[in-house]
Parts: sequence; structure tokens; C-alpha cells
Amino acid sequence: MNDKLSIITYNGQKIIFLDLTNLKEEHILATHPDLVEFSVKNNIRLLLIDTTNTITTPKVKESSANTTNRIEEKIGKTLIAIIGLRGIQKLIANAIVKGIYFAKDKDDGCEWLVKNSGNLS
Repeated sequence: MNDKLSIITYNGQKIIFLDLTNLKEEHILATHPDLVEFSVKNNIRLLLIDTTNTITTPKVKESSANTTNRIEEKIGKTLIAIIGLRGIQKLIANAIVKGIYFAKDKDDGCEWLVKNSGNLS
């Protein structure tokens, strides 16, 4: 398993936490197949991703969209909260997957995911 992936239990709900802090493009891309496998294996559709000090590139953008699509094809709709995006990165992220929540911190992201988890069908 990728050491960047873990499961958080928040108010009784399981959330996958993907820590991309300070990673470069090639390392971010390497986490995507692992995220799909980990999410499907654990049947978890709540995703919290920390992108602090990263850069969104066209390859990351495309791979992120494909990753989300692959998870959703296998286990259903996901909810995603992202920590650490700024300005234009938020616009790019929202263009990739609609309904992403831009969290202030880990607790804010977990709170939003749990609050909105009833919207998964």
C-alpha cells in the first residue's frame, strides 16, 4: 500500500486521506492507481486530499479526473474535500470534478464529508 494513503474514522464514518503535501508531479501521478485500488478495496467513497505545496499540471489534472471516474465506475459517486488549494488551482480542480469542497484544514474537510455523506446514492 502507498504510505500516502490512510483511513480516518470521523464521527463513525470512514474517510480515505491522501497526503500529497510537497509532492512533485511524478509522485502525485504515482498515487492515483493506488487511490483507486485502496478506495475500491475498502469500499470508501469519502476522500480527503491534502495538496499543500503542490502544483497542478495538465497531467495531474487529467489523471485526477480519470482516477475519480474509475472509482465512481466501480463503487459509485464520491465526495471529495481538498486541503491546500489556492486561487487558480481551485478553478482547475472544480473543472475536473464538480462538487469538490475546498477545506480550510483536515477537520473542516472531514466535517463536510461526513455532513454530506447522505448525498451519496
